[in-house]
This record gives sequence, structure tokens and C-alpha cells, in this order.
Amino acid sequence: MLTGGRTPAQPASSHAGPSGANHNDFALHIMASPNDDASPRQHQFVHTTYRPEIDGLRTVSVMLVILHHFGWSWIPGGYIGVDVFFVISGFLITSIIAQEARAGTFSIAGFYKRRILRLAPAYFLVLLVTSIAGLMILLPAELKNYFTSVIYSTFFVANIYMWGEVGGYFGAQADVVPLLHLWSLAVEEQFYIFWPFTLILGLRFIPRRWLWPTLLAVVLASLFVSEWFVQNYRAAAYYLMPTRAFELLLGALLVFLPRVNVSKAVSNLMGLVGLALILYSALTFSTEKLFPGLGAVAPCLGAALILFFCGRSPDIATTFLSSGPMVSIGRVSYPAYLWHWPIIAFLNIHLIDIDWKVGLATLAATLALSYATYAYVEKPAKALARRPMRQIFSYGFAAPALSLVLVAGLVTASDGWPGRFPEDLTAKSAAVLSSAPKARGRCNEGNVQNPLSPDDCILGVPDKPVDFLLVGDSHANHFTGMIDVMARDAGLRGYDITQSNTIFLPGTKRFQMVDGARIEYTNFELRNQVLVDVIRKNQYKAVVLAGSFASHYNTGEFISPDARSSRESFERGMEAAIKLITDSGAEVFIIEGTPVLDGVEYDCPVINKRFEMHKDCRMDIRRHLRHFSAWQGFLGKLKSSHPEIKVIEPDQIMCRDGFCHSELNDIPLYHDENHLNQTGSELLGKLYVARWGNPLAGISKAN
Repeated sequence: MLTGGRTPAQPASSHAGPSGANHNDFALHIMASPNDDASPRQHQFVHTTYRPEIDGLRTVSVMLVILHHFGWSWIPGGYIGVDVFFVISGFLITSIIAQEARAGTFSIAGFYKRRILRLAPAYFLVLLVTSIAGLMILLPAELKNYFTSVIYSTFFVANIYMWGEVGGYFGAQADVVPLLHLWSLAVEEQFYIFWPFTLILGLRFIPRRWLWPTLLAVVLASLFVSEWFVQNYRAAAYYLMPTRAFELLLGALLVFLPRVNVSKAVSNLMGLVGLALILYSALTFSTEKLFPGLGAVAPCLGAALILFFCGRSPDIATTFLSSGPMVSIGRVSYPAYLWHWPIIAFLNIHLIDIDWKVGLATLAATLALSYATYAYVEKPAKALARRPMRQIFSYGFAAPALSLVLVAGLVTASDGWPGRFPEDLTAKSAAVLSSAPKARGRCNEGNVQNPLSPDDCILGVPDKPVDFLLVGDSHANHFTGMIDVMARDAGLRGYDITQSNTIFLPGTKRFQMVDGARIEYTNFELRNQVLVDVIRKNQYKAVVLAGSFASHYNTGEFISPDARSSRESFERGMEAAIKLITDSGAEVFIIEGTPVLDGVEYDCPVINKRFEMHKDCRMDIRRHLRHFSAWQGFLGKLKSSHPEIKVIEPDQIMCRDGFCHSELNDIPLYHDENHLNQTGSELLGKLYVARWGNPLAGISKAN
């Protein structure tokens, strides 16, 4: 996380941490004053000494993140440590700016000079070491992706890269992305591009008595924005600055709240409640929780309570957080945050399970590197504080940034230096890393009620009117490679109008279990209504229905009028879809689905080749048949009552001789346990046409 800088009012000692400002030598609060309309220069601030409990809170935060990244089940919500960092950061950075504004010493150049001095040394050291390790370890396709992330990270837009390329933070391949964690630093740096200007204007033009109410209103508005994104664009909500801004602004709000005198008992209670909220969130939140938005309120409020109430008296929370070990780790929490994830990512790449022994060794290595970085990189960098901004920018940012960009360009130009590994291993890795989202852009993740146009999401032949739609969820999206091959072969044009988590069941509501609560997934009904309107208003020749049908048919998540069960709701929704399509004059195609890997790693073929292992990359076909049994039974009834339906069965290509294969013709088929990669999807299209003929060919003949 971002670190802060020293102001003239600060004592000499300072400490780095991933929470924002690296100094917590003071805290500021606007006090009540008889003159409610005092100018900014008349605002009265309380200037306190160094607060060790904030370093202790950093320790809690960084340890929660590290332990969560170990993958240990007892701390499923440890990712909330980042949110605690955001609150601390907003509090400390705002304190520094407000203090300097009061003293008349604030300057934008000085602000960013301190940011570079505190961020850049450790940041670029970790990028350098991680890049050297990547050059030795990563396969060509992995290396190209990595150095793309390096460029984004260098210019503090790693969150944009992770949002677009990795998708969900808890996605299948996120655990092998060495710079995944830098998204949070990007969020902070983007916030601090505009916050100093905004804050200075606020201090200048907003009367003191309206400062904290105004900022509170902004916090609530920002929280509303975050919650809206969580409900509509979950991956974007996790990574993007506007959806995280309320957490940093909450910390800023604490600076301007009127200081209230409370008893030791109240201070004790508030500190303990703050710690309890943080620990409760870490121990009970799951990776399925809708987050951040309202889901992030509990840990952020916990951090705010500690920052606002602790440190005034020797209360229990302050005593614990101010203890020697807590403060010691807190001082190196920034480099600890930087170092821990690349180590874990490389362990994951090498299939090293992080049990308690490996976890302790990883934690020890992280702390050793962190203390060394603090002692030999961060502290010496302070000696450059008197150098002019031009030199700090040139040597502290521009030079390392340009060097990394140059290396990234060489890696891209060389196609990832494939000569380091066997050619077939390189090809397998490239296939696994290919995906429909990368190939299709945001066709599957656009606005729920305003999907991308037919010209943005073309399947098959481009220069003709649209012949058919492909609708469904991310599993429909992963068939775009297969359908594109078939459409080109048939001389047809298709329109990919898919949406994650949204199979096409008109008139049906979908519910999801989130942290034990049953919550309606409103986007399901909204997108399906859009599809109803699109099909009715256009005269398509065919509609291809696809999705994770077998899994959804087996769950209890659907409701429709008068239906007695989820399965009956599913069946009625499918019947409604078929009727709608046939009434529009279009043919109905249903893609049955693909096997969901069970007991077989999706990248098993790469693992075998990479590490000279001999794992069986096949799955017993009986597992697939059990999973598909109920769905295939219903599909058989549909075919009987609607003989005009055409069914496409990819598993007839993927499964043979008693097994379902994760690789065909030496090409891996999967991108994760239940999604095809784009190369594998295209291969299925070619093999299907070669063996069974092109199922889409009849569209043009019949119409």
C-alpha cells in the first residue's frame, strides 16, 4: 500500500507500512471552535505524538492477508486486511495533508516527492527480483502475461490489468499471478492523484462546521456506488478505485470528526469492538461474499473505531497493538505485503502445498526480506529527501520504470523467449492460458441491460446480417471458439450475447447462497428480459442455447410462478425459452455441455510436461455421466416433445473409451476445472465438424 511522508512537524522516527502513509507520528482532528465559519488557517488541530497502535493495526492487517493467501480454510476472509489498510491510509495521508495545509507548507510537488521516496525503492526492488525469477521459471505465454502486468504495475494501473485479464480475485488462475497483489497499491495511487487537490479545495472553501458532514455524505455516496457495482459488475467492483474510494474516504473522515472525550471504559469497549469486527470478518467472510460494497462495512468500521478511539489511554486494544512484536512487524508491513505474494505464487506454480511447515517457512522468508528491505533500502532512501524533485523523479521512478518497460518490450518481441523450454510445452501452456474472455473482450461481461452490439461480438463470417444468437452464461461464452469454427464453415454470422451466471430461462428468478443467506441474483432476470426483447424484435434464423445446464439443473436456486421446486422452475424456464424462440421463427440449438473435471487438474498436461510427471489427465466417464444424468434425462424429454430441437454434444468428442479427456491431439482443452480454453474450444469445433458434420449447416438451408 502507499506510504506517506514526513512533514516539518513530524519527529525524526518514521515507519513504513502497507496501509498508506508510512508515518503515523501524528493524528489530526478538527476541534469544536466558537467560530464555526473559521477559515482553513483558523482550523484547530490536535497534534499528537507517534501512535504505535497504528503499526500494530498494520500487523493485524498484513498477517490476515498473508495467512489468507496461504489458502488455510480457517481464515477464509483474511482478504479484508486490505480494506483495513485502505482505512489507515486514508486517515494518515489526509492527516499529513491537513497538517501541512494548516501550516501553509503543503505543495503538490512535495507530496508526490515523498510518495516516490517511500514507495519506489521497495516497490521496484520487488519488481526486479520477481522479474528475474520469472525469467527463469515462467513459460513463454506466462512470461508475456507477466511482463504485461509489470508494465501496468509500473504505472500503478495493475488493478485494471487484473480486472481484465485475471477477472475475479478468487478465480482459478489467480493463485499463480506473481503481481496480483499490486492491484491494491494501484487503487491507492489512483485515489491520491485527485485527493490532495480535492482536500485542499475543501479546506479552503468549505466552512469548518460543514467539513465532516460533507465528507460523510461523500463516504455514503461512494459506498452506494460500490454496492451498485457489486450487484452489477462484481469483478470490477473488487478491483477498481471508485468502488474502493469509500474505504479511504472513511479514514479521511476520521481526521475531521469533532474530537469527543470518552471514559476509559468506552475507549476500551470501542477498541475491542473494532478488533472484534475485523477478526469476525476475517474468520467468517467467504470468497463468495458480495464484496466490497456493504460487505466491507464491518472491517472498515472496525479499523475506524480503533483509529478514532484507541491511543488516548492504556486501554486493552491499544496495549495489545502497541506491544513490541506488533509494532516491529508493523514497521515492515509495506515490504512484507510486497514480498509475500510473489513467493506464494511461485510456490503455487511449482505445486508446493502450503501446509503449516511451508507456511511458517514462507512467513519467515517474507519477514526476513522485509526487514532487510526496510534496513538497507527504505531507510537509506530517506537521505535523499533534500534532493530536488527532478532528481527524485528521474532516478526514483523514471529510470527503473523505463528499464522495466524495455525488458517487457524485449520479452514481447521474442514471444516470451520460447527457446528456454521444449516447443510442445510452450504450445500446451499457451493453450491453457487462452480463454474466451481474452479472445472476446467484454462480450460476456458488458452492461447487463445494455450488452455490446452485434458488431462488437461477431461469430463466424463478419460481412453479412446476423443469422443466429449464442446466449447463456460463461459456459456459453467458452463455446465461442467452437461455434465460431462451425459458423465460418457454414458461412454464417453469429452474435455472442452471453452473460456470466445467466443461463436463458425467461420468467425465472435465480437465488444464490452468500455467506449462508439466500439472496436474489437480480441480474439474472434483468438480462433474460433483455434477451426476450432482442429475440422478439429481430428475425434470427436460429438461437443457440448454452450454459452450465447440468450444474444448474441439480441445484435449488430457481423460482418461477406456480412451480413447486427449483427443478420444475428450470424446466418451465427452458420450455418458455424454446417457445419464445420458435414463435419468433428461429430454430433452437442446445449445447448439452462439457464434462466438469473432478479429480483432474485443468492444466494436467502442462504439469506432466513441465515437471516430468505422469499424472493421469483423464477422468472416469462415470463421474461425468453421474453429473449429467438428471440434465440428460430432461433434455431427452425436451427432444421428444420438441423434435425440431438440434442438440450439440461436445462430450461425444471429449469422452471415449471409458474416459473424458482434458487433452486431445496434444492440445489441453481446459482453462479451469469447468471452462474450456479458447484454443481447446476451437479444436472441439474442428473435431466435431470432421466427425459428425456441421450442426449449424442446416440453418442456411432451412431458411
